[in-house]
Parts: sequence; structure tokens; C-alpha cells
Amino acid sequence: MENKFVKALVLIVIFVSIYTLYDQISGGSSIFGGDKNKVEEAYNLIQKLYVDDISDSALSRSAIEGILSQLDPHSIYLTTDEVQGNEEEMKGEFEGIGIEFQIIKDTINIITVLQGGPSASAGVLPGDKLIKVDDSSAISLDTDQIRKKIKGKSGTSVKVHISRYGRKDIFPIVIKRGKIPVKSVTASFMLDSVTGYFNIVRFGEKTSQEVLDVLKALQKQGMKQVMIDLRNNTGGYLNEAVKIADYFLTGRKLIVFTKGRISQANETFAAEESYPFEKMPLVVLINRASASASEILAGAIQDWDRGLVVGERSFGKGLVQQQLQLQDGSAIRLTIAKYFTPLGRSIQRDYENKEDYYSEIENREDETGDNLNHELDSAKDMPAYLTPMRRKVYGGGGITPDYFVSEFKNKKTALELLKNNFFSQASLKWYEVNGTETKKNFKDVVAFQKDFEFNANDINGFYEFANVVIPESGIRAEIASGDYMKNRIKAEIAKFIWNQQGYFYVSSSYDAVVVKALSLFAEASKIAKLK
Repeated sequence: MENKFVKALVLIVIFVSIYTLYDQISGGSSIFGGDKNKVEEAYNLIQKLYVDDISDSALSRSAIEGILSQLDPHSIYLTTDEVQGNEEEMKGEFEGIGIEFQIIKDTINIITVLQGGPSASAGVLPGDKLIKVDDSSAISLDTDQIRKKIKGKSGTSVKVHISRYGRKDIFPIVIKRGKIPVKSVTASFMLDSVTGYFNIVRFGEKTSQEVLDVLKALQKQGMKQVMIDLRNNTGGYLNEAVKIADYFLTGRKLIVFTKGRISQANETFAAEESYPFEKMPLVVLINRASASASEILAGAIQDWDRGLVVGERSFGKGLVQQQLQLQDGSAIRLTIAKYFTPLGRSIQRDYENKEDYYSEIENREDETGDNLNHELDSAKDMPAYLTPMRRKVYGGGGITPDYFVSEFKNKKTALELLKNNFFSQASLKWYEVNGTETKKNFKDVVAFQKDFEFNANDINGFYEFANVVIPESGIRAEIASGDYMKNRIKAEIAKFIWNQQGYFYVSSSYDAVVVKALSLFAEASKIAKLK
């Protein structure tokens, strides 16, 4: 009987909690119709008579999450902290101390120190372990707890206690917090004399301007063809993806359109301006974690035969969310429309079985090889569309690449090591001992990539540690093939010194997706009729 009362209260609280929001949207008309007074009456009776005190706030959150769970997987509830964190990330700036960290065995290991940021100015180094924040232990805290402790208003200070390799003591460092830029493009460089490469990790408020600045800088370095890396980009603002697509599409070509139940959700987005990159051969990299705005950009390029898409089948998120703030500062992110690529493709995956919606991505087994005519598509039972070059592409299952390439194809043990955090741990252990000397020996990442090599003792140490992380036979033979392990650790070490720019510069030399994409520019030119 108690459970029935609680369930009733849960449903009523959600109605009352969001009533004001919908009342504003609907111009004062009740979403409950004639039942409005009955719902409020029942709520008041439960408040007055129910046997136990029940927190309205806790039940409101459970109720909202419960109702949203009956919708699509991307309609979600956000707490006030989550709203603030998302706003900071999308605006491209937050206030803090400028570090990236990873929790290994209950201890906070500082992986990246933002160059020129507050922590770097105070003397914090990659490889340092954060033991205390102010006077409180930082051991065994989770990620959210640590972030709350070290974040704060610009100009305020926080004292951290650091453990550093080579020192026996735990020593304090006072860091004055500042404004930290959150970049959407974390790496950009020339892969060779004519090929410019850059990644986009999110689509925030400033992403299109960042990309335009990067394109201009690479053009000055001799860029004649472009590689855009959208792997692991889960999306962001649709408008920003549209602006970036406009950099490469000519005339007034359609980029994306949206359809919803209400007329305000129906929009069309097309190219508007001319840019000097519209005739450059183009290759776009995606993987199974590329979603939403990433798929809008990749889909527009593919639908118009403007360039080639290389990598893995993308996530398959074709829904548009609007964030609606509630009275206490929390919010619901509600799906209000579906988006469609220029050919009319909806790339949203089926989500009827929500329990398998995310696990399907991890367990997916994609094909490998040339898919220029999309004969390998697993979505062949879905609607087919013809590009200007009369190539078939399919809707309903994400963006399928024109060339299937996976970084971990035939490297199952390497993938297991990645899942078990081996590469981060192994590189951190090595860097603690050798990092200072390495920074002295190499003036930049170009010299590091060209001349640095691990010695035999280093390699043996990595194998021994790998067998500790995954105690299986045969690990040495599989990872030694192609030198994947040492190359990945080398890239992780470059990240300690030169941040993400260093990581991607080193990894590009052995990354199977980048290497394959680099060989496809002639085909990309042919598809786009640039030659």
C-alpha cells in the first residue's frame, strides 16, 4: 500500500513541478485540462495526510526522470550543477585551476596542466598526485567531488597538497583560480606539405570561429587539402555544425532540416557564404562515438559527395533537444524535433529497447574495407537515397563511412588494455621517472616524434605491466605486432608535455584511420569533381 501512495505522489509532483513551465509555453492554457484541479487536490491531500514526511525535491527529480524515461534516450533531467557545467563547456570557458586529472587506485593523478593556466603558473606538473585540497583529504573522492573542491570564482585561491616523484614530502601549492578556455579544436597541424589536419571535440558557442581560425592558419602553412577528425565528438550546437559545413559547401546547398510536432521546431539550414576552402579535397573521420552535430556535418559532406567519410559507423543520434529551465535552476532537455540530412535521411537508431541502446555501440562489429557504394552497410534494410554521384546511402542507423577503418581492428588485446586504463597508467609511471629529462632533450613535439625511442628495458617493463593489468598468455606477441603499444604510450607521454596537440601529432603517424584517410584524397577529389 505504501508503494502505491509513493508512486501516486511521484506522478503528482512531476505534474506540479513542471506545470509553471508548460503554462508559460502554452500561454496560460492548462496541460491538464479539466483534471488540473483534481491533480492539485490529490497532491494537497497526500501532503497533509500521508504517514511519512517525503522530500518534495527528491521525489520531483525521481518523478521527472521517471516520466522522461518513457520518452527517447536523449530526453533527460539535469541538476543545477549539471546545467552549470554544460553551460560552461558550451560557452568555451570556465573558472578553475586548469588541470586534467585521472583517478588511479583512489589517487588523483594530474595528466595535463594547461599551458599558461593557473596551475602551470603555480608550479604544478603533469604526473603530480593531488593528495589534499585545502585541509581535506582528496583520496578516494570521485570525479564530481574533486571538481567541486577545485573549481571556484576567478581570483579566489585554493591550496593543494602534492606528492611528486623524487620528493619524499607532500608539499603545498597555492593556486589562484582563473578563467580557463575550453577549446573545441584541441589539435591542428600539417600531416605533410599539403594536408591540414584538425579535430573538433565538441560543438560549442565558439567552435565555428575556432575552426575558421585554424583553417586560415593551416592555409598559410601550405594546406591544399583538409582532414577533419570528428571521432568521439558527441555533438553540441546544431548551428555551429551548420556554419562549419558552410565553409566547404558551395552556393546555397541544403545542410540539414528539422521536423517536429510544433511548427517552431521545423527549420531549414543551408550554406550562405563563400569560403576559400570550398574547392579543397576533404576527408572526414568518424567513429561509433561521433554523434548528433558531428553526424550533421559528416552527413552533409557525404550527401553532396563533397568529400569522403572514413572510420566507423557513427552513433546514430538524429534527435534535436531543447533545454528548458525549471524554477530551481535545474532543467529538462527535451527532444522537440528530428533532423534530416540534405537527402532526407534520418540517421536516428531504433531505441525501442532502451536497455541495449548504449551497449549496442560498444558491442558493434563493423565491416572493414571500401564502402564507396555502401554495399557493406548494415542498414541495407533501411531507406536508400542517391547522392549526386548516384551512390546509395542509407538512413536510420547513423552515418556509415565510405571507407570502414577501425583503430582497433585485429588488436583485441590492445582494446582490452585501453578499457583497463593500461596506456594511461603505463605512460604515467614512465613519465614520473623520465619526464624531466625528456622535456630537456626535445624542444618540440616534432623533434620528439622524429627522434625519441624507448629502450629495451622500457619495453620489457611495459610488457610486464600489461600482464599485470590483463594476466593472459600471448599478450606480448599480439601487441608487439605493429608496435602499437609503444606508439600509444609515446603519444600519451607527448600529451603530458604538449597537451592534446602533442598526443594527436604523435598518434597520427600510427593511427590506422588517419593513415588510410591520407591515401584517399585523390578519390575525394574525384567524388567531389574537383579534378
